[in-house]
Amino acid sequence: MASNLLRQATLLATALLCGCGANVSKTYESDVRFERCYSLDWHDGVDPELRRKCWEEWAQHYSEGQPRDRVQFAKRQLVPGAGPEAASSSTVAPASSAPGGALPEPTSVFSPMPMMATPGAATASAAAVVAQPAARSVCETRCDKALEACLGGCSSAVCEGYCSQRHSRCTPKCSPAAKSVER
Repeated sequence: MASNLLRQATLLATALLCGCGANVSKTYESDVRFERCYSLDWHDGVDPELRRKCWEEWAQHYSEGQPRDRVQFAKRQLVPGAGPEAASSSTVAPASSAPGGALPEPTSVFSPMPMMATPGAATASAAAVVAQPAARSVCETRCDKALEACLGGCSSAVCEGYCSQRHSRCTPKCSPAAKSVER
């Protein structure tokens, strides 16, 4: 009788221990759903309403058994003005004037790195160079051609920003005041 009671107590304890907490398949499904919503934040062209619904569904149905930071992150994504739209519309940090300058201090763990060069800035400066009158010195023309060659090999805004910075360092050296300092 004691062994029968002990067996029942053991079975009851095992059942209780196995039934507590989120099970493995639910935790896996929650992880997969979280990563899906997180990846939607990083893809351009995804409807913001679809992102919001994804995070809303995850917070309602899949947040059980997940770490607190994930749950808080999902809840922050549901706040109006949060998410990648807010990050892309925020002010862009100015680039350091010194080459190889330090990055600005982060404001949040979840915010993306600030852009050091604004997209299209190099193409706008290149258009300005082309639109300027032909009364450019030989030195300035050399800088302009170097800019065109540099931009010709670019396929990203970062590369264009680099070319623009090189050009902005080249043209001041062509002024008469800069030439007299060199002598």
